Amino acid sequence: MVDHLVKLVHASDVALWRRIPAYEVHAGKTLAQYKAEQAQQLKHGAPPDALDPVLFISHRWLSAAHPDPEGHQLQQLQALTGCYLIYDYASFPQDMSRPGAQAELNRVLEAMNTFIHKVVVLDHPDYMNRGWCVYEYLVGALTRETVCDEIRHPALVRLRNLVSTEPNPPGLGSTYREARNAKSQLVLEAVNALLPVFAKGQYTKAADREKVKRLLIDMLLEVLPRKQEYMPYVGEWKTIEWTREELAQAFETELQWEALQHDPSIAIFEPRVPNTLAGALATGFAIEQQPEGFAPTGLDAVDFGSAGVVVRVIQALAVALVLLMLWGLYRLLRWWLGA
Repeated sequence: MVDHLVKLVHASDVALWRRIPAYEVHAGKTLAQYKAEQAQQLKHGAPPDALDPVLFISHRWLSAAHPDPEGHQLQQLQALTGCYLIYDYASFPQDMSRPGAQAELNRVLEAMNTFIHKVVVLDHPDYMNRGWCVYEYLVGALTRETVCDEIRHPALVRLRNLVSTEPNPPGLGSTYREARNAKSQLVLEAVNALLPVFAKGQYTKAADREKVKRLLIDMLLEVLPRKQEYMPYVGEWKTIEWTREELAQAFETELQWEALQHDPSIAIFEPRVPNTLAGALATGFAIEQQPEGFAPTGLDAVDFGSAGVVVRVIQALAVALVLLMLWGLYRLLRWWLGA
C-alpha cells in the first residue's frame, strides 16, 4: 500500500505560474535571480511551491511493462521533498490504445533534450548497458546538470568535471587561449571514449536506437567544442562547425579534429555531486559552480612545448639584451671618464 502521495503538475501550468517562457521551466533559478518585474509576476497567482526545482530521474526500467513493479524506486524517491519529478512512466504517455497517445509520446521523445535538467542518476547493475540510460547520463554530464549520481562512472565523472571547468592559465608563459584549447581537447577526447559505450546500449524497442542517437547528435551539435583549422597563408585558426554526418560516424569510429596548441597543466575543477538522494536533498539539489580564483593544488609538469618555448626564448633574449645594454653603458662611462 502506498502511503506517500506524489503531486503531478503539467509543465505548461508551471510555466504559466512563472510567467516565463516554457524553455526556462527547468532552469533551476530562484526567485531572487529574476528581474524585479519578473519576480512580481511570479509571485502573483503562483502556488507556494511553484518555484520548487524539477528533477529528471534517470533510471533503469526493472521490467519491460513497468519500470518499478515492486516499488523499489518509489521507496527511494519518497526521501525527496520540495521538488517535482520527471519520471518515465508517470510523466510520459503510456497507454498507446488511447487515441492520440502515440503522437503525444512522439512529441515528448523529440523534446527529451529540453527535459534533462537537474538529473538524478539511480544506480542499477545494468544501467550502463541501456541506451536510454547512457544517453541521459551523457546529457547530464555535457550540460553540467547532474545533482545526484549514484553510479559515478569514471568516464562520465571526468567528462562532467571537464565541462564544469572554466580554465585559468596556470603555467609561466601560458595564455588563456591555450588553457581554453586544453579544455576543448580534453572534452573531445572524453566524448570520443564515451560514444562507443553509448553505441553498444540495448533497447527494449529497436526503433528507439535511431531516435536516441538523433537526440544525442542534436545535443552534441549544441555543446561540443568547435573544430579549429589552421590557415597557413593567413596565420590564423578558422572555426568549423561539426556536421551531423561526422557525429553519426563517431559512434563507430573516433571524432577527428586538428589538435590545437594547448597547455596540458590546466587545473580541472571537480564539482561535488552527491551520490545519495539524501545528500542531494541536503544541498537543495544545487549544482556547484567553479569558485572565483580557483587555482590548481597539484599541477602536472608545466608545458615547455610549442609556444611555451618561444615565450621563454624571447624572455631570455630580452634579459640578455638588457644586460648587453648595461655593459655598453658601463664601457662608455669608463671611456668618458678616462678622456
